[in-house]
Formats: sequence, C-alpha cells, structure tokens
Amino acid sequence: GAGLGNALGVPVGPFYPTVEGSVLPTSPIEAIQQGASAGVPLLTGTNRHETTLWGYGEVDDERLSTLAAALGPGEPMIEAYRAAQPAASNGDILIALTTDHMFRVPAIRMAEAREVHGGRTWMYLFAWESRAFGGRLKATHALEIPFTFNNLDRGGVDVFLGEGPSPQHIADAMHAAWTAFIRTGDPNCDAVPEWPAYDTDRRATVVFGDANEVVEDPGGGERALWDGLR
Repeated sequence: GAGLGNALGVPVGPFYPTVEGSVLPTSPIEAIQQGASAGVPLLTGTNRHETTLWGYGEVDDERLSTLAAALGPGEPMIEAYRAAQPAASNGDILIALTTDHMFRVPAIRMAEAREVHGGRTWMYLFAWESRAFGGRLKATHALEIPFTFNNLDRGGVDVFLGEGPSPQHIADAMHAAWTAFIRTGDPNCDAVPEWPAYDTDRRATVVFGDANEVVEDPGGGERALWDGLR
C-alpha cells in the first residue's frame, strides 16, 4: 500500500527516479549531497497531514504494527509518536508516520544536504486544516496549492476548504512569499514574519496556519527518530 517505501525497497528520500547510469548516473539526493544545485535558491516544505488523502480506513493495533515495521523500527517508532501525540488514534499515528516517511523527512534531508555546500533553502509547514468531509482531510496533500496561487475563490476549491470563515489571510501571505521568491530568490516580504533560511542549528520553518509564524524545528523529536534510517 501507499507509504510502505522500505517494504518495497524504496528509501526514505525525496526522489524515486530510475538511476540508469547515463542520463541519470546517480540519484538526485546523492547529487545534491555532492553539491549539485547549491547555487540555486530553494523554497520547499510539506503539509502536516499529507497522507489523509490516501484513505487508510480503520487501523487496528495489528495493522499499525505491520505498517510501522515496514517503514522503520516498528514498535519503538509507534511508542515515540504516541508519546508526542498522546491523544492520537491508531489512524492518526499512521498518518504522522507515513507523512514523515514520504514527505517531511525527505524534504528536510534535501535541505540538510544543500546546507553543507552553502545552498540556501527556505522551509515551510502547511498546517491549516480543511473543514470538509467532517474534517477528515486535515492539512492534506495538495491542499496548499490554491493558497499559493491565491485562488481560494475559484470554483471547486470550496469543496476542499469546507464551510466556515475564509482562510484568505493564509493565501495572502503564501502567495506574497512565493511571488517574492520567484522575483528575488528569497521569500521574505511584508506578508510573512522574518523567515530565516533553513539550517541544522535552528531549523527555522514558517508554519502556515491560523497564525503564520516561524517555529524552530517543529516536530523535532519525531524528525530525529528517522536519523540513520534509509
């Protein structure tokens, strides 16, 4: 199923292309670790609940244990995530694990690899939770797209936002930051708080939600659990 990267022989990494020795002689993350793209500014990030869109359904203890074992060290990982989220259901824990495995940790590893060679990377975390479908989607995969393009009023977008006050202030901030980055190579502008480039000392991340704010190393305890894993 989706998210079982290690079970399928796929590493924890941001890219899954075929390395064939000619057109692509090495994996992109290895090339970045060797300094490729260091001179190119990068704006990257993830959504807090990427894999709610996968629709895992009911998750009992046995299924959670099986899926967690496919992703990493299994039960110790589950216990650590439960400690960080004591009120979370099995389904919530699985969403957190698979989101980190498939999206958040690879993005962070890419930023870390770029930092070694002086590459400047700005990291965000999209945390605004959709009210649609009974709130089941939360901050799901691709929900940030209409915010970055500032088109929350386009037909069909409301289906994924749900009823309630418009989160237009988030779209205003994101669109302004993305536009500034496109123009100058730096997302800092009047619409967002001072946004430091990502480094392993602070791990500064702009969390876009009801309050747009800079947070240092959000979810750092869970992030550290993946160190040393493929």
